Amino acid sequence: MSYWNHRVVKEVWRHPTLALEETTLNIYEVYYNDAGAISTWCRRTHPPYGNDLEDLRGELNRMLGALDKPILVEIEGKLVEDNGK
Repeated sequence: MSYWNHRVVKEVWRHPTLALEETTLNIYEVYYNDAGAISTWCRRTHPPYGNDLEDLRGELNRMLGALDKPILVEIEGKLVEDNGK
């Protein structure tokens, strides 16, 4: 059964000509296939939302749950656990 959850993804931005580098952590929706492997992710962050306060609280709690899971990083187009924390 496929499913999704929120995950923290580390991203490193490198300036193309200067020796500048910036690392950020963002929360994304990550989707898994029937075997439980990451199949894709929403490459745009979005603010939490809900139809009412209860929905919004649920969304925020799911996002907070991402902080308890290993951080992911994109390598060669795939999300993998970041071993360089």
